Amino acid sequence: MSLSYADTISVYSATTLVSEPREELSYFLPKYELIRDVLAGEYAVKRKTTVYLPMPNPSDKSEDNIARYQTYLQRAMFYNVTNRTVQGLVGHIFLCAPVFDLPENLQALSTNADGKGLTLSQLAKTCCYHTLAYGRCGLLSDYPQTSETVSVADIRSGAIQPTIRFFAPLRDIVTGK
Repeated sequence: MSLSYADTISVYSATTLVSEPREELSYFLPKYELIRDVLAGEYAVKRKTTVYLPMPNPSDKSEDNIARYQTYLQRAMFYNVTNRTVQGLVGHIFLCAPVFDLPENLQALSTNADGKGLTLSQLAKTCCYHTLAYGRCGLLSDYPQTSETVSVADIRSGAIQPTIRFFAPLRDIVTGK
């Protein structure tokens, strides 16, 4: 029996721990892991052994059968057209450089959007890649809390600046961390 996404949605319990997957997203966990492995390529697919490449005779536990399976794994080919397709689509979307119309006090975001040196253009490409691959990603815009008044000079110098943080679907959004 296959459950649909609608079947998995239930009222989110306030007692759920942050380390546990959210109920409404737990349906997607196996799909996200499959997507992650396929995007990672042949090594990731082969590392999962029988998950993606089932043993032809699983009931036979003999050394000969295990050796045959190991050679089967070595000979198996995985053409990673999925990752190449997603990268190609992102490249096609960004053929023309994006234009950001930011107010003067937010210009620092164009060269350092996340506070770690990621440009706004790189952040947009990362979001586009994950949205094409997984169907979603997350962004959190934040402004640092200060106990003192912030001047325009502080903002222009980069001493105080807003940030936009990226959240990956499998790693960050599912657990809520």
